[in-house]
Amino acid sequence: MPEHHSRRSVAVLVILLTAAAIALVAVRRQPLQTPSEPQPPVEPAPAARRPVSSLTAGVYPVNADYDRVESRVFMRRIVGPTRARLDFAAYDSNVMLLDPAAYRPDPPDGKVSMADLSFDGALDGDTLCDRIADTPLTAAERACPLAWRPASDHLIKLDEESEDGGDDALMDLLEVGAAVSGHKWNDPNIIPPYQEIACIYVHRTDAPELWAKVEFKPWVSFLQDVDDEDGDGFPEIYARIPAESVPASAVQALLGDYSSRVLSVDEVNSWAYALGSDWYPSYFTYTLKPEPTDDSGGGTAGDGLDIVEVPALPGDELSALPDGALDSIPAEELASLREEHPAVVIWGTPFKQPIWNFFYISDVKPQD
Repeated sequence: MPEHHSRRSVAVLVILLTAAAIALVAVRRQPLQTPSEPQPPVEPAPAARRPVSSLTAGVYPVNADYDRVESRVFMRRIVGPTRARLDFAAYDSNVMLLDPAAYRPDPPDGKVSMADLSFDGALDGDTLCDRIADTPLTAAERACPLAWRPASDHLIKLDEESEDGGDDALMDLLEVGAAVSGHKWNDPNIIPPYQEIACIYVHRTDAPELWAKVEFKPWVSFLQDVDDEDGDGFPEIYARIPAESVPASAVQALLGDYSSRVLSVDEVNSWAYALGSDWYPSYFTYTLKPEPTDDSGGGTAGDGLDIVEVPALPGDELSALPDGALDSIPAEELASLREEHPAVVIWGTPFKQPIWNFFYISDVKPQD
């Protein structure tokens, strides 16, 4: 086998094994279920409650008291749904994707300082910091984060579909993520990653740069002088990905249709169903079927968006869900849902705990 093909296969295998480890934790903690039949960095929640017409394109959290470990309802508003924004809304800080176990790894000897967090050179050690303000990213660049996991999947898919056999340099970028999530410190017996690249940012210079945000799990207790900037319980650091690991083709792909093209209603629906399907093996998720409605009111105002609104909750249309599924929604959240119908609803029980994802979407591309 040619060397570059072998290297690509190994790199992709490492990424898949990391995802499989996360899935294994979920499966081990819950019996397999049978499906029922018939992604600004996010702004504070009050901003998302403003009239939709006053919001610029982006991703906004909706539930004000959201807790990344304890919450059972995750709400995001997406204005101008590009694939990148939808992916960031779904993957960023989503309790659906978190193993809630409080692991107790055997810690390294002594505390781990910022200077020791380059993960053997996967990140540029000279650029390490724990404040996004200490990076060279502009306000506009900070407003366009790309969730690492789906962005990596997007690049892999493009590479596999390439007629010229793919870009071997892409593997250098993917291996950065694998190096970060695969670092097990002093205890390799802990299955889930201690830390992962949560998202990346494109810094537009003469030679565009990629900057990574790495988040550590709450049970990683051996860090020294690493702050939790946003106070969500997951300490984070930022660093530049070395230039030699960032092929120009990857940056172009991330800045192309993935980040710039607003999707239509049908494309949003396809994304939602694909997401529920992709998540099912690990998180036992169900994407609820959107129902047409003649009512264009509500909070999800936007050209054609009434087509993808789900029925008011609760309702007979949700009878395919397991008995008591709606009981997991706090009363105050259920009341708000009756006032504003989400465009996409995903329900899952990843760790024996029912969790709801509600996505409010506006300013979609008009139907042809």
